Amino acid sequence: MTAGLGVTEYAPPAAGPLMRASRHLSYRRAWLLVNELNKLLSEPVVTTAAGGVMGGGTTVTPVGEKTIALYHSIEAHTRAAARSEFQGFRKLMRS
Repeated sequence: MTAGLGVTEYAPPAAGPLMRASRHLSYRRAWLLVNELNKLLSEPVVTTAAGGVMGGGTTVTPVGEKTIALYHSIEAHTRAAARSEFQGFRKLMRS
């Protein structure tokens, strides 16, 4: 998987609009990542609605929510497994 799941780094489960879910990414980068995830997975991670009287929007699908949850779980396990290495990096950082 080449996406690195960048959008999921910032997206809370059941996030609403894509911009809120990916507030630390550019709009273009967020959509590139979403499109890549949609190509990789069996179902889309978001659904979109065209603008209109009530405006358009993007909604995270159940598959998107599961993807986000799995990513956060992997991230937590990785942090726990590499705790001493991260502490070593912190010691090397400037104050």
